[in-house]
Amino acid sequence: MDENGGRLTFKYERQFTINDYDYSKDYHLNISDVSSGYTLKVNGRYVGQIPSSVEASEFDITSLIHGGENRIEMSNVDQPLWSTLASHICLNTHLSENMYILERDNDRLVHFEVEAVCQQDTEQILVTVKIKEVEGLPAITYTLIGLEGEIEAQGNIDLDCPCIIPIDASFEAVDLLDGYTLFLETDYETIAYFLNKRDITIK
Repeated sequence: MDENGGRLTFKYERQFTINDYDYSKDYHLNISDVSSGYTLKVNGRYVGQIPSSVEASEFDITSLIHGGENRIEMSNVDQPLWSTLASHICLNTHLSENMYILERDNDRLVHFEVEAVCQQDTEQILVTVKIKEVEGLPAITYTLIGLEGEIEAQGNIDLDCPCIIPIDASFEAVDLLDGYTLFLETDYETIAYFLNKRDITIK
């Protein structure tokens, strides 16, 4: 830490070990709740910038790491003294929560869209899930949880066709709707999507 006229350069390093490194998987570094902007390096190679204005940043570091010992380095240059010290305290106090490596299998869901339409004539909500992008060939299932935690529907999703999930609900019920939760699951991850009345189109 070098002070220069009330401003300083702060560097933070952390060693981590990967004992079960798997070439078939991706590794993402997640960093959150950093109050100052940082430059990020992994094993001496530049990864990117961590902005101070976002709650969390995620970086794909698959090509930069290896089995065994690895090193993360964060530095901020020409930052106000108070801001840098605040980040220093935050990183050292809450490090286990602020920084972690996420191991991701190649068979995973990357991007999807959800549409919901209330059909007044049939008194149903039709929830349509469209898989837009995947990596590999994941087997995806869905579970739709109702307002009181009950399971409304479960099933499998075809990667090539939209999945339509019908829910019995009248127009009046939609107006009082607090929200459904749609869980999309693969063998390696679970994604939660919250659906409330603002997301539902009335027809």
